[in-house]
Amino acid sequence: MPVAIDVFVANEQSDVPLDEHRLVALARLAAAEEDVDARAEVTVLLVERPAMASLKERWLGETGPTDVLAFPMDEQVPDDEPYILGDIVICPDVAREQAGTADRQVSEEVDLLLVHGFLHLCGYDHVRPQDARSMRHRERKILSEFYRTRTR
Repeated sequence: MPVAIDVFVANEQSDVPLDEHRLVALARLAAAEEDVDARAEVTVLLVERPAMASLKERWLGETGPTDVLAFPMDEQVPDDEPYILGDIVICPDVAREQAGTADRQVSEEVDLLLVHGFLHLCGYDHVRPQDARSMRHRERKILSEFYRTRTR
């Protein structure tokens, strides 16, 4: 079994109850599936709509909240030191809306957003159609493995 990466969850929202241990487990599984170095550290930040809208406007130049933003770090560190892979920011209130539209549980929508953000930290994007297909495939594979191992 691979050594687990460090995952830090900061829950700065109060609208949607979430299991932070579940998010850590999922991020660690995604890291293992993507063969991320065990020295990596990831922060998952759960925020309310105004905070997400502010981040979106600052970094994307667009108004209004979004569901997830990922901020990869390009930090160079010696081979024996921990490093920050990046930050994933999720707005659970937006996730709750999307879950209702997609006929999913809120926790499942947040799971998808976490994996989506994690894949962005690993260099995936969805600009071109083939890249979007590849990213969706990885999302499904990681989530399938997560749900399979959670029901044992």
